[in-house]
Amino acid sequence: MTEKLSDQYPLEPEPAQPMFNVPGIIIVLIGSFIAIHVVRQLISPEMDEWLILRFAFSAGRFFDVSQILGGPFPGGTGAAVWSFFSHMFLHGSWEHLLINSLWMLAFGSVVARRFGWLRFLLFSLVAAALGAVGNLVIY
Repeated sequence: MTEKLSDQYPLEPEPAQPMFNVPGIIIVLIGSFIAIHVVRQLISPEMDEWLILRFAFSAGRFFDVSQILGGPFPGGTGAAVWSFFSHMFLHGSWEHLLINSLWMLAFGSVVARRFGWLRFLLFSLVAAALGAVGNLVIY
């Protein structure tokens, strides 16, 4: 009975828990939002306009705006397809990016854990496309 207390209750370190328990897909998406926004800040205003006209969704792409633009909407048929999805990666300002990223972090994390990364990514792309369709219908 001369057993030490440390022998009865060994002190093993508990496994380290992550500081933030964020699913990887959320980190990848927010990282891509930030990377794209940083690139947009570093390129010339003309190049940024070129990028926006080809990757942002605009209902004008589906109507005759040649008199306003002096020609067809830039990007052609490809942009008419990919802009339904690519617009989700573009942000108008750092504040816009911050708020969207915080919402993605808070609510996207819960959904991503429930769906898994692939279904969450597909869900996000469908949501982006439906947002663009809603914009098209309204405008």
